[in-house]
Amino acid sequence: MNLFATEGALPEKTIYLDVPSELGLKRIMTHRTEDVDRLDLEQLDFHQRVRSAYLDLAKKFPDRIVVIDASQELDDVKRDVIEVLDQILN
Repeated sequence: MNLFATEGALPEKTIYLDVPSELGLKRIMTHRTEDVDRLDLEQLDFHQRVRSAYLDLAKKFPDRIVVIDASQELDDVKRDVIEVLDQILN
């Protein structure tokens, strides 16, 4: 996140839905209903580098960034997100 653009503001919690790049691209191509955007057209190694950068941030800020395995079934991902939100709100 660009601290200059956000004037130094950071969220207290960030939920990062992590999925292997190959699976993410497959889901985009299978389920996309509108046109793909320029990021969707990037090569696999680009998406792997982006994912790696997000995972590095999550390791650097474990109290602020919660990683959820989004390669699970949708109902399981929803359950995990709700659990995190319950912890934040209660």
